[in-house]
Amino acid sequence: MGDFNNWNKFELPLKKLDFGKWEIELPPKDNGECRVDHMSKLKLVIKGPDGQIHERFFFIFHNFTIHF
Repeated sequence: MGDFNNWNKFELPLKKLDFGKWEIELPPKDNGECRVDHMSKLKLVIKGPDGQIHERFFFIFHNFTIHF
């Protein structure tokens, strides 16, 4: 969640991949531009096995890929 989606916690869930990796697909803005602007604020939201919600600021992206 972040500036790009008005802090909506559950709009775009992560998909679990193999080897502890996670993936998210962010559709572009209506004008085709990247949905997350440079210097946007982001948080990672995690729902634990007990149902408790944890929010953490997310600063590092690994293997960031843009598909057109």
